[in-house]
Amino acid sequence: MADTFDHLLAIIVEVDAHIDAQTARAYRDQPLAGHWARITKVCEEAGEVWRALSKATGENPRKGVCGTWDELLEELGDAMSAAACGIQHITKDEARTREVIVAAFEKAYRRIPEYGTNGVSGDRPHEEWGGCEGGRCWCDAQHTAAEVADLNGAHHG
Repeated sequence: MADTFDHLLAIIVEVDAHIDAQTARAYRDQPLAGHWARITKVCEEAGEVWRALSKATGENPRKGVCGTWDELLEELGDAMSAAACGIQHITKDEARTREVIVAAFEKAYRRIPEYGTNGVSGDRPHEEWGGCEGGRCWCDAQHTAAEVADLNGAHHG
């Protein structure tokens, strides 16, 4: 079991290499076809997430509840795995894959109105944000979390 992010990234890299090596020759010979196959796997897994949710909640009255939350969680994990491996497939660079995954979670985290108030981000500068929105600065100026909290959505020069 992956107990650190570094270990998880190593697994992602190894799984990606294995899939590349075991893919049918037609996909190996046509990189664009390989990209389509790997990226659309995320869509396939998302469909399985929807199906598991439908079963777990009894969305179909004819079938009723015929699935479990554990099945839904398993499908969500599969979708996340497919997405992570899709990122690695495109980057072929463990460090870049880390950047993309971390950036996605940081982007989600920055959408929390209390960003910076729970001790996770501290008062580090946020020069990477790029724009202003809803009391959170996304411009190129360097602001601490406390300064960002004082913006109240006003753009500044």
